[in-house]
Amino acid sequence: MTDLEDALRQTLTRAVPYAPRTSEALVTHVETRYRARRRARRALAVTVAAVVAATGATAVVVQNRTEPSGLTAERGAPSARASDHPPPLEEVWPQAVTRVPTHLPDGRRYRPVELLDDRTMLILSWDSDGRYALHTYDLDTRTARQLTPVAGQSPENLTTGEEHVAWWVIDGDRAAVWAAPLAGGAARKVTAFRGVPDRLAIARGKVYLSVTGGGLFAAPLTGGAAEPVSRAGQASLLDYPWVGTAARGFTDLLNLETGERDRAVVRTGETDVVCDSAYCVLSREGRWFVRRRDGSQERPMNQSALIQAPGMGRDVPFAGRVQVAMSATAGYSLIDLATGEAGDFGIRPGADGMLVIVGLVASGGLVSYELGVERVVIDLESIP
Repeated sequence: MTDLEDALRQTLTRAVPYAPRTSEALVTHVETRYRARRRARRALAVTVAAVVAATGATAVVVQNRTEPSGLTAERGAPSARASDHPPPLEEVWPQAVTRVPTHLPDGRRYRPVELLDDRTMLILSWDSDGRYALHTYDLDTRTARQLTPVAGQSPENLTTGEEHVAWWVIDGDRAAVWAAPLAGGAARKVTAFRGVPDRLAIARGKVYLSVTGGGLFAAPLTGGAAEPVSRAGQASLLDYPWVGTAARGFTDLLNLETGERDRAVVRTGETDVVCDSAYCVLSREGRWFVRRRDGSQERPMNQSALIQAPGMGRDVPFAGRVQVAMSATAGYSLIDLATGEAGDFGIRPGADGMLVIVGLVASGGLVSYELGVERVVIDLESIP
């Protein structure tokens, strides 16, 4: 096992207590919502892991949580030189980058959930007392309109579809699924059950949710009991209507509506294969690669450091070719593996030599982070 593989494994293990309750594998998922341009906007529940490969390599856990958190690399890392950094994100992909204040006008902090259209963003806010609310945010006027308060603990796996947003809240050994109309209005409890959910989707007037360890359930969006989806067996939700086994990296998928099966290409000598509905990430001979499920368009990944989220899966291949990388010398950058283009996050070590990233969030086709008094929002779908 290489030092990189060992560091990645350790990082994923350490990330488990901090990550949202998702599947056991390192995956990101897309849940088909619209048959239009914004189909990749669904909530992206990700375990985000960073591996710093430098002299005395250190694994750093990036917490993909509701509240922003600062993350650091070890002291003593080599100082970054200007030549180490790619051009700024705005210069490489000006159409994809938006800067917004880190706080709402009333002082509440927030994080982006997804873009509802080109100029409207769904956001989740919270105050100092831990009270949450969902809003729409106008990117032109920098103003927010509250949709609904969110009762209870931090909402997980915010997911949109059929003009609604849904989420779950964990309370002990029980979970409650809630939903609210995107047009505004009171949130309502859809269903409650005993168990730990790991994925959520809205389709055909129902909320579909899978639970840790396997098993898919459905409840009416209007409210009602969550009933097992028998044809799914013990599979987990990946990208409705696609289900598969999380422990096997979703290499084998079943379409619940058509009965179609899709088996990803896995070749001799390849390990740690993890797929979404379009792309797979895998290890071979000590190196990491990304390619389409059918084995085509294979590309090497940046080996020095990874914050890995393979593919978002859509008709026009895109996000599987994007990697967020971090190293002690070049800091954080977004890399387009297909073209080789890269954009710099603009994060530099502080006076104490510590490299800190605050509030890194991957959700609904967006990657965002805080930089000073601004939050930088990258719309992955707008990268050509």
